[in-house]
Amino acid sequence: MDKDKSLQLKGVAILMMLFLHLFNTLERVGECTTYINFLNGKPLVYAVARVCGLCVPIYLFISGYGLAKSKNLDTTALFRRLCRVYSHYWLVFAIFIPLGCIVVPSVYPGNVLECVLNFFSVSVSYNGEWWFLLPYALLLFLARWLVPLVRRCSSWQNALVFTLLYGLSVFAMNTKGAWDGNLLWLRTLHLLLVLPAFYAGAYCASHLPEKCWTVGSLKWPLGWLVLLVFVRCFIGASIVNVLFCLPFILLLVQLHVPSPLQAFLRFFGRYSTFMWLTHTFYAYYFFHEDLYNLHYPLIIYAVLVFVSLLTAMGLDGVYKLLEK
Repeated sequence: MDKDKSLQLKGVAILMMLFLHLFNTLERVGECTTYINFLNGKPLVYAVARVCGLCVPIYLFISGYGLAKSKNLDTTALFRRLCRVYSHYWLVFAIFIPLGCIVVPSVYPGNVLECVLNFFSVSVSYNGEWWFLLPYALLLFLARWLVPLVRRCSSWQNALVFTLLYGLSVFAMNTKGAWDGNLLWLRTLHLLLVLPAFYAGAYCASHLPEKCWTVGSLKWPLGWLVLLVFVRCFIGASIVNVLFCLPFILLLVQLHVPSPLQAFLRFFGRYSTFMWLTHTFYAYYFFHEDLYNLHYPLIIYAVLVFVSLLTAMGLDGVYKLLEK
């Protein structure tokens, strides 16, 4: 799987993420006008949102895969990656938090300690979807030991390690709600949640034959992909997302994707970081009622994608100017 395919997968993941965060609860779906139900009687958009829960494992898988393929895992290289991620984050922080002070002055900026903790992503009270940033930073720190471990272990040994990590992630998922008041423990649980998909990506880069990523190496990939999506629509628990992630990606890369669609996904993949960092300000914190007053899920989704993309393009332009 090359960098271009990874970029396209990021495009798939960000489009899934926006859909997920709009319709991942029945309360949010209840704010919309829906007409079509899935086979279990729940609104179809709610069932599709379950499939879109694969977005975070996809990102983690790509990160693990890319780092395992990298020949440079020294401290300097990893620190540069970390700085690049946080520089994107701090640019968004510098623009959206002052904007929040104007739009929602009762919430932003809070006290000085809250502002400092959010600035370093220790707390995510400003935007709950920023929870991913600190665990990802810790993953980059751990990559110097995790990736060599994956390379050194045999497949069955890696399977045992993955099973252990998955068990810890199940524990974290089931207990994190009880630790909302303990910030340090809660963020530790977040790290446990992201480890399995990252480890799976590193394993596939180190041990999976290259032919597995070649288009046409599997029979009927579209049929199997549709079946996988259909099964995921029935399962409510989000902890299974990491188990669906690998077959989903393997099947997705097998498809004969037309060039225009590849360009479309590549385009969104290029702006995925800024779209991730900003979209919930529109969906949750600043303009929630205005967005859901559009009533129809497809219109709501299209507007959020458009506004988030436009914002990401503007921020990317500013970032490049600052980078120079």
